[in-house]
Order: sequence, then C-alpha cells, then structure tokens
Amino acid sequence: FGSSVGCKLARSSCPAHLACFAAAMGGTTRLWHPKWFSRYIWGGIASIQLTGFIADQTYGIDRTKNPEFMWPWWHEIMRK
Repeated sequence: FGSSVGCKLARSSCPAHLACFAAAMGGTTRLWHPKWFSRYIWGGIASIQLTGFIADQTYGIDRTKNPEFMWPWWHEIMRK
C-alpha cells in the first residue's frame, strides 16, 4: 500500500500512510502560511467585534450617550 503512493518511509514511521499520501500530493499542512497575520489576527479581532455587536443587538443594549445618566456625583459638583 505504501509503495503505491511513493512512500519512502517505513510502515512503522508512517501511521496509516497519511504523511506519505500528503507528501505524494505535494506537501503537508502548514500552520503559519505567508498570509497568517491577515487571516488569523485580523479575523480574530473581527470575530470578537462581530460577536459583541450581535450580543448588543440581541439583548437590546442601547449605546447612545446620555449625559444625565452617568456620573451623578460629578453633576452635583458641577451644579455647585
């Protein structure tokens, strides 16, 4: 079986001949490809932002500013 895909490894070092098959097909899976930053870093940041936006929309969180809503202690100081 191993010789049919051109495997030069011994059967004991090539479990189920998956590595031999990948080598015969032109390569193996690489974790860090040339465009890894744009795919994984920016994709991760976009996923976090999108998840937050969907959560805000789902639970009806209002993101408009209301100056009278927050910091009542500061408004008391400014009124004096």
